[in-house]
Formats: sequence, structure tokens, C-alpha cells
Amino acid sequence: MKKIYYLMLLLVAAVSFTSCNDDTDNPYERTSQLKVLRSSVLFDSKGGTGFVKFEAPSAITATLNSSWATATVQGDSVRVVATANEAYEGRASVLTVRCGEDSVQLTVQQLGMVVSINVDSSIVVGDEASKVGYRISTSNKVTFTSSADWLTGTATNDSLFVNYGKNATGSIRTGVLHYQCGNLKDSIVVTQGALADITNKQYLLGGKNYFKEGTPLIAYVAKIVDKKGKLFLEIPSFNWSIPVTFNASTLSISLTSGNLIGRLKIKETDAYVFMLMFNHQDLKSTIVLDNSATMTGAFNVIPEVGTMCLFEGSKGSTGATFDTMLFSGFKTDKLSTEDYIGNIIGLIDPLLQEYTPTAAKASQAPKHILRASEANGNDWKIIR
Repeated sequence: MKKIYYLMLLLVAAVSFTSCNDDTDNPYERTSQLKVLRSSVLFDSKGGTGFVKFEAPSAITATLNSSWATATVQGDSVRVVATANEAYEGRASVLTVRCGEDSVQLTVQQLGMVVSINVDSSIVVGDEASKVGYRISTSNKVTFTSSADWLTGTATNDSLFVNYGKNATGSIRTGVLHYQCGNLKDSIVVTQGALADITNKQYLLGGKNYFKEGTPLIAYVAKIVDKKGKLFLEIPSFNWSIPVTFNASTLSISLTSGNLIGRLKIKETDAYVFMLMFNHQDLKSTIVLDNSATMTGAFNVIPEVGTMCLFEGSKGSTGATFDTMLFSGFKTDKLSTEDYIGNIIGLIDPLLQEYTPTAAKASQAPKHILRASEANGNDWKIIR
């Protein structure tokens, strides 16, 4: 039996082998009666159906030693079906076709998955229904699953869209859109909201107590109010108003150090209260008595905790991060060390958590989330 080998890439050509010895005819030489006329067995990563058409004097048989492709004889052709390749590497298998004593071998090839998906890991969107699009490049289908019915995904070979419905809940909401392309799996966290979703709600402004290490976390009831286009974080129990700025693109608020926020009697003195910032590991070297320090926190929804805003501080001249809010009293409305009276509150790693009031019992204080270095689920000690 005589074999004829074919290497398939973009085109398969039939090659027959003959042998000769100088000018003397070989009486045993014979010509193969099995010939390849056309072929299409190079697949992209999506897979599909290909074929090889033969010229043969009688019936042909075909075998394909492959777990990802099959071969079926249909008259004078072989139909080859390849499944999707969800790996980045290409793969190949040998198709053997026989007719009597003649045989032909062809290489069936499939390209590896081509995928380039460069999207944000998290996005913030407004309350109106819309979509966010990304340019991608993929040879395989992208599939989606979502944690929320208002959040869906669609994709083509060159685009991926995050689609979201209108938010009419009056609150911030967060969903996770999971996507998969072959073996690639990832997700996009989508937070939807606007200024109207964070104002006129009750929050707890709290953190670790700087002045009493090891004591329970402390929190003060607070709210964000809009006064003629100017935003304030108010602490009603002290009648303090902290100026804040709002960034709709990140759904965040920022607080600046050095602001006069109200009055309070300290040591029988009617003090002017300023909010200052410093790093809790070194108060003397990091505290600033001006507007050079800021803290910014983005609102999002954390499962089983609720709407949160974790503040992150800017860096000072020493390179240390401002991580503590300090509320201090001064004799005048001008910040100076000479007029310093005393400190009132110090909150390390401050945050806001939306709060629905219940009976004023410690056991009913809401749970909150701490920094990654600490355990979750601690209770607030609410100071009213």
C-alpha cells in the first residue's frame, strides 16, 4: 500500500511519490488513484465545518484521531467539524483517507483563541439608563452573567457593552457583571447613583477612637445636605457643618482640612471648632493647620453591610498619609497654635455608613466593615 502525505496550512496540495532508477522504467510503479481536488481544513478558534473533496475510483473511508474534531464521509468528500478552541495555543490532528490500497493524510489545524479585553474593573454610572462601551478583540464568543437584573452585557468581535437600566430607587446600587471568553474569566463592578441618592439620608460618621486606643469604634449620626448648591456633612448633635465637594464621575465626596465647622464650649471657653487631619502614628510631625490635606471617599454598596464611603487621605510633606480626622477647639476663628484650646474627637480611618435608626441600644447598633487588616462585623458605639 502506498501513502501520500499532506501538510495543511492555508492550502492542501496533493503530492504523489514515484521512484525511478536512471532511465530504466520500474515495472512495479503504479499511480495513486486517490487525489485531493479541494480542501478547507484550517479553522479559526471558533471552530466550524470544513471539507476535503477527492477524486477516487471507489468508496473512501476516513479517520481523524482527534478529541476536538470529527470526520464524516459524504460521497466523494469528507466533512470535518471542529469545536471551539478555548485555549490560546493552536492545535492539529491528522486526517487519514483511504481508497483501496491508496491513502492520503492531511493535517487539520485550528488556531488558538485570540482575545484582547481591556476594560475597567469597576465603573461608576449615573441614574439614567445607558451603556458603557469598550473596544475589544476576540475570536471567540463572550458570555455574561450578572448579579443584578438592571445590569447586562453584550459583545461583538470588537466591542463589549455594559448596559444598565434607570435607577429609580432613590439609593445607590452596585452590581457585578461577570464575563467569560474561553478560559478568560473576569468581572466589572458597576456602581450606579447620583448626588440625589446620597443627600438627605442619615449616616454614621465614625472610626477608631484616636484618644482611647482599644475602645469600641465610635460613630456620630450625620447627614449630607445641599444648601443652595453648597454641600455640607452635618453632625447634628454638635451642630457642626463640614464643607464637602462632590464628584459625580466617581460618586465621591472630598473634605479639606482647616475648615471652621462650628462652635463648642470647651473648658468653659466658647471655642471655634476646626477639622484638622494628620497621620495617627505621628501627630506632631504630620498635622497641618491649613487647607493642604484632603480626604476623599467613594460611595458604594457592600453586601450585608450597606452603603459605605471609606475615606482615603492625601499625602503630606513627610510622605505620610492623612488617615485621621481631628476636631479641635481654638479661641478665635483663625487657626494658630497660640489659640489652641483642646481636642474633641479623633477618628482614625474615618468612614460613612448609611444608617436607618432603631431603638437606641448598643446591641442594635449596625455592623460595619473595617480595613482589610481588621476583622469585619464590629458594632458601632453610637454617640448621640
